[in-house]
Formats: sequence, structure tokens, C-alpha cells
Amino acid sequence: MSGKVLLSVYSIQVKKDLLSMLWHHGVEVIEVHNEYDFLFKYKLAKEHLTLQVIEFDEKAYEASLAVLEKVTPDQIPTILMIHEYTSRIIDQALKLKVKDIVVLPADKTQLEKKILGPLMLQVKKPEPTRMPTSQMEEQREDVVPETKGKAFVFDDGPVKEEIIRADRGRYPLGLVLVHYTDFDTAAEKSLDLELRHQLRTTDRILRYDENHWLVLCPFTDKEHLVSVENKIREAYRTVGFKGELVGSLLLYGVAYPIDGKEVNVLFERLKDGLHDSRFFSNLEGTLNRLNDQEIRDRLRRRM
Repeated sequence: MSGKVLLSVYSIQVKKDLLSMLWHHGVEVIEVHNEYDFLFKYKLAKEHLTLQVIEFDEKAYEASLAVLEKVTPDQIPTILMIHEYTSRIIDQALKLKVKDIVVLPADKTQLEKKILGPLMLQVKKPEPTRMPTSQMEEQREDVVPETKGKAFVFDDGPVKEEIIRADRGRYPLGLVLVHYTDFDTAAEKSLDLELRHQLRTTDRILRYDENHWLVLCPFTDKEHLVSVENKIREAYRTVGFKGELVGSLLLYGVAYPIDGKEVNVLFERLKDGLHDSRFFSNLEGTLNRLNDQEIRDRLRRRM
């Protein structure tokens, strides 16, 4: 394939895993050994780079950040590897528009998806018979349960836990409610997998009910929610391009604490926003054909 990967990783085992993975898929790698080598090779090859993978050194925070700022992660897709799950690093990464963040140590399968995704490589998936379904589900975090035709009661415990963490760490938490209809089972599972590929390692997908998912995004403020929403839409388009049977998809996002500090308040705003989105998407003609009172009445309805 065309393009090169600039690899700035100092952890020996992580470097071995990445080099082995990239070599196996025929990707040309430019390996760097220190800050000066990194900046020199970056300037030399930046026009040909498809991706850059950078391991952040928290012990040399300011120096690592200075290097990261010089290699334009907003222009060249950049995956940042970190060791500490802290708002200080995440906020800087979001500000610099880093494509994705991987918290080390990382599962090899998850790491492969994160690295190979931006390279547009087709990763060979294992045959279903090689691993029982129950074993596969045990290895996946937040696996989406089968709910077709079954009563489902949402457990808001994980949301409350994330809010407690956000409150203690003094960082924002983004929540996006995703509504989908007329998806067959294969498309639903494909969307689940594609979402996990598009979103960051730190994001979580929870089943809200039969036709809704709730996406939790730590360290994501109101301003950056649009980026999460765009990733969800891109996942939806990708599944459609694969020929899966997909229907409609709507979504709406809020952020803690700016949109509310209580779970019930955030959920109400999510539902109201999703209802409004559905109303406008189903509206035929222009708004001036409806009177103001009719619009207000329709927008007051709940899901």
C-alpha cells in the first residue's frame, strides 16, 4: 500500500508488537529513536505519511507535549499511546486533534484495529468456529446483549460511576444517545463493531433499550461532542456501504456537567433532543407551513 507510518515508541514489547503487525500487512515503517531523530524524519517524510504512532512519556511531560505539538496531529492522523488515564493528557490530545488514544498496556486485537483502521487495511477476521460465542463475548468489554423481542431494563449504574469519576477528576463527560430502526441482526452487530473501531479506547457503548445505544465519552466537552457524533455517522455509513440491511439512525448528545449534573436530567435532555431530531427529520415541506403553536406542541412530546 502507499504511504508510510512514522513510529515513535520506546516500550520494547509494544514496539515489537507494532513492527510485527505492520510488517505482516506490508506497511512501510519509519522508526525513530529519540526526539531529534523523530523531528528530522518527520520533516523529511511528512508528505508521504499515512499515520504516526507516538508513545507519550509522562515522566517528561513538557518535552513530550512540545514534540507532539510540532508534528501536526490535526493534519496527519495520529494515534497517541499513553500510560496514565488522566484529564491533563486527554485534554491536550483533544486540543491538538489527535485521531485516537490507546491506553497501555493494550489488548493486541484492539491495538491492531486501532492501528490498521486509519491505514484502510482489511484485517482478516477469525472464523466463528474457532472460538465459541460465549468465549468471544467474555473477551469483549460492554458487549451489546441480544434484546430482540425481550424486555430490557437499563442499568444506569455505569453512567453514575462515570459521572463520579468525572466529578473527582474535574473533567467533562459526553453522552450520546443513538436511535436506530430497521436494522437486521447482522447490521446491528456490524454497527457495534464499527463503532468500537471508530471511537476511542476510553469510550464505552451501553445498551439503553432495544433500539437505543448510549455512548459514554470521558474527557469530551460540549464543543467536541460533534466529533463523536461524526464518528457514529461514519460508522453507520460504513456498515451501509458493506451492503448490510440498515434503516434509519438518529442521535443526540449532551455533556456533563454543562447540560446537567444528575443522571435523570441528562437522560431527559437526551430524550428531548432525540425527539426533536426525529420530528425535524420526519417533517415534510418547510417549517413555515406549520404555525408556531403546532411546532411547540410537537416539540413538547416525549419519546
